[in-house]
Amino acid sequence: PDLVFLDLIMVKGDGWDFLDFYKKTKSKLARQGKIIIVSSSNEESRKKVKQYPDVVDFLSKPVDKKEFEDLMESLLQ
Repeated sequence: PDLVFLDLIMVKGDGWDFLDFYKKTKSKLARQGKIIIVSSSNEESRKKVKQYPDVVDFLSKPVDKKEFEDLMESLLQ
């Protein structure tokens, strides 16, 4: 995928599991996508996510429509 919106809290597993899996397997992908975290805002998560260079942004829930539109516009440029 070119773009992944990832919630850190999911029913089975969590976003951290996905990020670890993606980090290990991305070299096998034809293209490497960008990841945008969508989660409740907490400082610990924002710090931890910096360990994953494929994460390009962190959107706090509830996601503001204008913030989302601005992000999409910047990614399309």
